[in-house]
Amino acid sequence: LDPFAYQGILISVCYRLLHRHPLAGDGYENDNENACYLGLLALVSTLFFNYGQPRRLSYDLLAEKLRNTIERALCNKLVEETAFLWLLFAGGISVFGAYDQAWLIPQIKALLFTLNINSWQAARAKIKALPWIDTAHDNPGKELWQAAVWE
Repeated sequence: LDPFAYQGILISVCYRLLHRHPLAGDGYENDNENACYLGLLALVSTLFFNYGQPRRLSYDLLAEKLRNTIERALCNKLVEETAFLWLLFAGGISVFGAYDQAWLIPQIKALLFTLNINSWQAARAKIKALPWIDTAHDNPGKELWQAAVWE
């Protein structure tokens, strides 16, 4: 894909997502809709590259909003389990930092146990029920799965 076409597609998709509900605003009132919206933004953020740098870009506001949404989802149990697994992986491979591993890894491990998932292939199949880009997300997703399994 031509680099300018790729950039144009990303800008168009991200603009539409952010235009729908600005990140600095309150977001959706429905927890499921808000979780999906923030998860999509998190996944899209993995497609932006810091030219010449091997590390991801930092999205502190998005990470904070996603953390809060996950915390609410844990308390009220309104987000369906497969969607919740996708949300944990989306945040884990995109906007969450090393300091988030202390709560993220145990949450993933517990949910994998609840869903009776024993392999990366089974986890990936569940996660792929929602948006997932194999070439961009499989390797970091597998690393996150391994961290949860080997904890």
